[in-house]
Amino acid sequence: MKNLRIGITMRETNAIEYVEIRDSISRDWVKYLKKCMTNSNFIFLPNLGNDITKYIKEWDLNGFIFTGGNDYGESKERDLTEKKIFEYAQTYDYPILGICRGSQIIYKLMGGSIKKGNPNYVDFHCNNNHKIIKIKGDTIKFH
Repeated sequence: MKNLRIGITMRETNAIEYVEIRDSISRDWVKYLKKCMTNSNFIFLPNLGNDITKYIKEWDLNGFIFTGGNDYGESKERDLTEKKIFEYAQTYDYPILGICRGSQIIYKLMGGSIKKGNPNYVDFHCNNNHKIIKIKGDTIKFH
């Protein structure tokens, strides 16, 4: 697919000083995308729930990355936003890449089930290299 215009989902966070829900993403994403996707355009997607489809059409997006953060069920607006994006991508046969939570959501939306594991898992899971095996026969490390 030429000229990808990629929408990237964001986690939901709370403001510290006052009550306000925000959409946010690590600055590392911008550095990474500029480095590895030089021929693509990207836009961060707010958690708009049902309204995300209109937003996707306005920006003429044709690929998506579901990022990490927020367990499923923790942010109803994000869960709904990614569900609508998933349905849109399926309708138009657009690619979706899931990172961490993102891959779990894709699995769930395809009929799989997610259950909580070890609560201490985050201590050794987050911000570490992970090995993914058998992507076209190769082993690839992501950080």
